[in-house]
Amino acid sequence: MGGFLLWAMHMETNVVILGDCLDVLRELPDNSIDSVVTDPPYGLSKEPDIEEVLTKWMAGEDYTHRGGGFMGKTWDSFVPGPSIWREVYRVLKPGGHALVFAGTRTQDLMTISLRLAGFEIRDVIEWLYFCLSEDTEILTCHGWVTYDKIEPSYKIACFNMETGKIEAHTPEAINIAPYSGDMIRLVSGETDQL
Repeated sequence: MGGFLLWAMHMETNVVILGDCLDVLRELPDNSIDSVVTDPPYGLSKEPDIEEVLTKWMAGEDYTHRGGGFMGKTWDSFVPGPSIWREVYRVLKPGGHALVFAGTRTQDLMTISLRLAGFEIRDVIEWLYFCLSEDTEILTCHGWVTYDKIEPSYKIACFNMETGKIEAHTPEAINIAPYSGDMIRLVSGETDQL
């Protein structure tokens, strides 16, 4: 799955381990971790052949996705398979739990992968994201338009993860819901959202 940070707490000592998750997990003893909180790859790339995925997973094999992930990052092209989650399950103490983040489009695949590894799905918490301020503009065929002025017939700029290019597409849906209250602004080189 690639590099990741493992944060482990033992007594009053904090340890950060950097490495490939499977390599690091294999070095940990059985039943040694109290809980896991992870934000693994969401697999927001080209839609997989679901029959191929499930056939491989049910046969105990890994599925290798053919496509780039979010922003073209191959490490993010698909959700972690059951083999990774089996190792996580092995290192968890009895009664231990895992809080696993997933993309809304691939949450079903993430939970199937977790179930095949032995996990029980207890509940789902959803993060409703991409809240917009009133001055947010979207690039359309009519130029930059505030989100509340978008018409269903407008073509809007969309990033094609397979080609790495910006394309114009008609939105499948426009959902606007009012919100009143405090918000937190998240800003990085790739996002600016509330």
